[in-house]
Amino acid sequence: MVQLKRCFLGVSILFLAASGRAGEPALLHEVFAKPLDLHQPSAGFVEVSQQLQTVSLLRADFREEKKLKALQRPMKSSGKFLVASEHGLFWQTQIPRDRVFVITPKGISQLSEGNQTVSVKTEDQPIIHSFTEMFMAMFTGDTSVLQSKFHLYFTGDAAQWTLGLVPKGRMMSKMIHHIVLQGGETLEEVDIVETGGDMTHIDFSNVQVNGPSLKPEESAYFDL
Repeated sequence: MVQLKRCFLGVSILFLAASGRAGEPALLHEVFAKPLDLHQPSAGFVEVSQQLQTVSLLRADFREEKKLKALQRPMKSSGKFLVASEHGLFWQTQIPRDRVFVITPKGISQLSEGNQTVSVKTEDQPIIHSFTEMFMAMFTGDTSVLQSKFHLYFTGDAAQWTLGLVPKGRMMSKMIHHIVLQGGETLEEVDIVETGGDMTHIDFSNVQVNGPSLKPEESAYFDL
């Protein structure tokens, strides 16, 4: 069966057979020693959630490094992105080549050199809905979504925090083994470890929170 393996954040849209569970990675990051009690979440977690939820518009640059088991050297890329809580997420890789991903509640679109190469609607691929919800929740602090899809682990406070995510659902856990998010006022770093062992690290810079309203050309991103 053909299915979506990786949707975003570094974000190549690939349709591949899901990875098996053999030889899966370990939860080595120290945050996974601190499971979050959802009935009595720590004051730091509550504060971070509230802090992220004030972000309605975010612009930033990103650098990404992918380590694939099949390749000796990591794949590196960089670009810019925009998160608008009422619209979705626009992600543009500029180096090594221009490629755009747009994530909205309706689905995911990819453009390469100005031409739309992939368009997937949530109604056609239900798992797309889970991925779009997940990635928007990561940036906007929607803890209800994260709690429904992941086992959560947390350390720190609003000044510096780390959140560990381990998928609950069978479909997502076939693709993602765990995610580690780190940040302060906003999300600053993301590490995604796939079940097959491939890893992606992304860090963000030049972050602008709740700046000028969307420009007409930015609003047009989400009309794809």
